[in-house]
Amino acid sequence: MKLDWRKHKTPLIAAGAVAAIFLGLAMWWFAPSHRAGRLTREGIAAGKDGDLYRASVLLFEAAKTDPDFFLARYNLGLVLKALGKPEQALQEFYAAAAAEPKDPMTYFEIGRIHAQAGREESALAALEQSIDLGFDDIPLLAKDRELDPVNKTQRFMDLWERWETRKHRQKPAASKK
Repeated sequence: MKLDWRKHKTPLIAAGAVAAIFLGLAMWWFAPSHRAGRLTREGIAAGKDGDLYRASVLLFEAAKTDPDFFLARYNLGLVLKALGKPEQALQEFYAAAAAEPKDPMTYFEIGRIHAQAGREESALAALEQSIDLGFDDIPLLAKDRELDPVNKTQRFMDLWERWETRKHRQKPAASKK
């Protein structure tokens, strides 16, 4: 029996379309960024539960899966810092900054680690970058003990003053009714 493909082409096209959809979904589901996202969510949850070792393993795997995934790199930096590994954390924060160069909190964390390590110039440069990018949690900046090695320097005071000036310029004018 010979099949005439012209009589059966609609079912073949439909079957091909369905197969393409399933293949596309499978590729999306197993794509590195999807896997990295899942691992990152699990790592963050483990960290919140206090299991920093498990969090570090999951976040490391997420960063390895997708090296440019900002959330994996940033959160791995936080976990490594909490585990007492500041230099490894610093590497992750720099990788996070490369992936998302406009995130002010990343530069704030970089500044904190440099300050604790006694690298005043690097700490202040990172804090300046953080403020330039919009960091505005100045109460945190004022009371953060990790910044004690640099918070009495003239450059730190200048940063503070620059933030204050910017804050006053950004206040909306009071409307008159």
